[in-house]
Amino acid sequence: MAGTVDRSTLPAVDGLREGRAGDFEWMDRLDRQLRVAGHGPDHGYMLGAMRLAVSRDMTKPG
Repeated sequence: MAGTVDRSTLPAVDGLREGRAGDFEWMDRLDRQLRVAGHGPDHGYMLGAMRLAVSRDMTKPG
């Protein structure tokens, strides 16, 4: 595939917010539950290099 995505045609996604350093502990707990290991320092890299989006509801993974 090639081309540019027309983002105006994508459905809106709700229930997310911008991630921040205060989310790392929660993210590591979620990682351990789902993949038996945390990501540790990777979270800091993701926050600094990419857009980090997390679930607004901390009881729901994502």
